Amino acid sequence: MVNYARIQAKIDKGLGIAGRHLGPPYTAYRLGANSTGDFPTAWTKLATGVPIYRERVSISELEIPLSGNETLWYSIFGGMSGYLLGDVFVMTDPAYVPGVSYGAGATSTPGTIEFNGIALAWHPAGFVPIGARLDRIGQIYRPNTTPLANVDGSSYFEDTLDNDQPLVLVNGQYSFGTPSQVANWVPLGLASMERPITSPLVKPAIPGGLYMMRYYAYLPELPGYTPTEGDAIVTQDGARHLVVHPYTQNTGVVGSQLLLDRQVSQDA
Repeated sequence: MVNYARIQAKIDKGLGIAGRHLGPPYTAYRLGANSTGDFPTAWTKLATGVPIYRERVSISELEIPLSGNETLWYSIFGGMSGYLLGDVFVMTDPAYVPGVSYGAGATSTPGTIEFNGIALAWHPAGFVPIGARLDRIGQIYRPNTTPLANVDGSSYFEDTLDNDQPLVLVNGQYSFGTPSQVANWVPLGLASMERPITSPLVKPAIPGGLYMMRYYAYLPELPGYTPTEGDAIVTQDGARHLVVHPYTQNTGVVGSQLLLDRQVSQDA
């Protein structure tokens, strides 16, 4: 008797064939029981040269109960039968050479710190697997609940990262360390939105100033960590973002989708 699992195995096999003909190579990563440190070096490298072809897909076709979303979603045409939700794929195609490779110069700017990545987010029976776009790494900090002490004996809360708790990866689990530590790098996808539309009668508080810039971020499943309001995300270019609306889903399309306020722009 043929059941849904066997049918999906056949679908995955067919998608793997399509990926081999149409897709550039990716390296697959997974958090392992001994993973400690930064992405990608601390994550387990599952495979190299995994061919994946991707196509944009609308959020309206996915199991996501959100009214608005800026995450880029892809249908994944590749053999996903051996992979789990939360696995990350990073494109490794060499620099563009006609008829040979399709990397820097064709799909990215040479020398960029960004990368072409996908997180496996949904792999339901009877459907093409779904992935979320990843394009950079970031560090996550949470405000400390213990105030610092002034010399006069009073207490205060530091408004920079100096006293924040860094998110660190130890033995496959994320947790918050002590302020003296540096947060580990995690993969994420970042998308911008237009500045808030306001009445012409309402001007920025500072003459010549700008309204708050907002971004969206997608985080793959990071065991041990659930984003919350007030968490800070610092990207590799030095920009700092504050989580104002987190939404995490562990069934359906998994991962965390975050609305961010940008507090500090990228380094010059």
